[in-house]
Amino acid sequence: MSQEFGDPTLASSPSVSTTGGGTISLLGRLAQLVGKLRAFKDETFRGVRPWKEFFDKSKFSLPGKIEAVSRSNKNLRHFYSNYLIVACLVSIYVFITNLAFTMSMAFCGCLYYYYKISTANGEPYILRGTEITPVRAYTALILLTA
Repeated sequence: MSQEFGDPTLASSPSVSTTGGGTISLLGRLAQLVGKLRAFKDETFRGVRPWKEFFDKSKFSLPGKIEAVSRSNKNLRHFYSNYLIVACLVSIYVFITNLAFTMSMAFCGCLYYYYKISTANGEPYILRGTEITPVRAYTALILLTA
């Protein structure tokens, strides 16, 4: 989605400078992200196996030690989309039922976004006279979520 000069909605939207010298509107970046997410969703849902096959108890058995790794890899490849849907549903359940977790993830997301915006122009982030390198910032976020 390119920025047209005649379109007032795109011309009035904030722009983000890129290293190539051009500007990309935030709406354009959002449209690209939505397009990528839509393509990922379409590709993922195309590979969903029947749920009866996924939950078929007659096919459950305890594998041997040697067979376990190859069987789990084969199972993961075969039911990848099903596992992804189950993981998303469990994540949504955790976000809904655990308010403290949801708030801490939102706080960490806000901190990450603030750091990325503050260092977008290539300047280091300074906190109380100390330069916060990307390694320090990401380490702090990891420790906050632990």
